[in-house]
Amino acid sequence: MPVLVAYFIIAFDVYWFYRSTSTAVLAFIAHYKIMAYQKFDWFGDVKSFPDWKRVHHVIIIPTYKEPLHTLQRTLKGLVKQTYPLKKIIIVVSFEEREGEAARRKAKVLKKEFGH
Repeated sequence: MPVLVAYFIIAFDVYWFYRSTSTAVLAFIAHYKIMAYQKFDWFGDVKSFPDWKRVHHVIIIPTYKEPLHTLQRTLKGLVKQTYPLKKIIIVVSFEEREGEAARRKAKVLKKEFGH
């Protein structure tokens, strides 16, 4: 049986080498795609559609015990984007079981981003 076990171990090692190599290569490809997509002028591309002014986007952000700074960072990122803010509806939803902490966070966010 030792020869069979040795072949199994070698096959297993080759398989995991293949999987880890393919994962690393795909991670590099994904990274470069993300970098390219961040530089692309998406709003300029949208303007080529004839009815783009009629489109409104609803962004729903469900949270439960999410730190306030994370929610603020998310909303600041949405404010910085180039799509007209009048065409975006942002909904931040809190779990009821979070209790008073959710209400405090909602008040802070509404005060900071309510406009």
